[in-house]
Amino acid sequence: MQGVRDNSLTKEVRFLGWVSKFRNKNKAMLIFVEYLTKATTEPDLFFNKTKDQKPASMNHLHYMKILLMNKLRMSKQQAMDMPFGEAVYDVAAIGESEGACGFVTDDHSNAGESAKRQWEKRQAEKVEQNGKRN
Repeated sequence: MQGVRDNSLTKEVRFLGWVSKFRNKNKAMLIFVEYLTKATTEPDLFFNKTKDQKPASMNHLHYMKILLMNKLRMSKQQAMDMPFGEAVYDVAAIGESEGACGFVTDDHSNAGESAKRQWEKRQAEKVEQNGKRN
């Protein structure tokens, strides 16, 4: 648990000892229960809840951590210490490289539409020329 690693648990235990000197055991128990509750609750960030749909089984942050560990060969600690914005861009880059998603600006989209119109125009010209020959 995080509290054992960063010594916040020992600080709370010392505080409990200090509070128990004043015979306020109810407050000491309440503080200890609050500490355990905070330590064991999962974050509410980015749960996959969609309106009128069943929620997904894995929250988005957990999925990102697993993806970074699997695809980029990061350790659990490296994935958790990475800034969130960088992790989002890494996940997006992984998705784009695997063909799962694509990112196109308006200029690229307009250029693609123009190229498609030119191709269709050339195809129509070829059909017209082939029709005249036959």
